[in-house]
Amino acid sequence: MSSKLFRRPTVVRAILLLQEEGELNLNALAKRLGTNRHRLKKYLDELSEYGIVEKTSNTPAVYKLKVSMEEILKVSSREMY
Repeated sequence: MSSKLFRRPTVVRAILLLQEEGELNLNALAKRLGTNRHRLKKYLDELSEYGIVEKTSNTPAVYKLKVSMEEILKVSSREMY
């Protein structure tokens, strides 16, 4: 996993928003975060590769957290140092 991934505010905010909301489609998530949908999809795809989020629907693309915040914190702390 890229050590820079968890240093990106958009990634952290997306994780927190998914924790709060449960599931969100890509367009709604990008709008709430005020970010570019294509960039966000790249981040979510990378998080998905590492089992942190999962896509629950393709049309529209819907994402949710796959692991607990505790596990995310463990992974992110290992990656940041």
